[in-house]
Amino acid sequence: MPGPFGSENTVSVLAIGHSSEYQKSLLDIFSHSKWNLQFARSIFEARRILLDEHVSVVLCEHSLTDGKWVDMLREIESSGQSPRLIVASASADDALWAEVLNLGGYDVLEMPFQPQEVTRVLSLAWLHWRKQPVRQGRAMMAAAG
Repeated sequence: MPGPFGSENTVSVLAIGHSSEYQKSLLDIFSHSKWNLQFARSIFEARRILLDEHVSVVLCEHSLTDGKWVDMLREIESSGQSPRLIVASASADDALWAEVLNLGGYDVLEMPFQPQEVTRVLSLAWLHWRKQPVRQGRAMMAAAG
């Protein structure tokens, strides 16, 4: 059962990426918030976190050491959770954005990150996650018993 990393009232972000610049940039952006941020360097590490923690938003670099963002999307779909997936890419364009949305991702963020854009997109993804009927149904069943 997922643990206390995130809750319904806290933005919990799993950031998947292998570069230290990616992590430093996100740490700087998140330092001004009360959001929970956890890092994974690979899909393998992210899979373990998804099994152990509540995650509302996944921010995934386009390409990882052990796959691509679409592989992470498949992991999310099979995890029993339904966090929103945002793809981070230095070459974010309309084609990537369309592919991400058509396959079930939430959005694309261009790197290097613009702090206000990251905050806006992650906030909207979290709000979208909170409103999803499947998650709300699970929460009601858990509360009932």
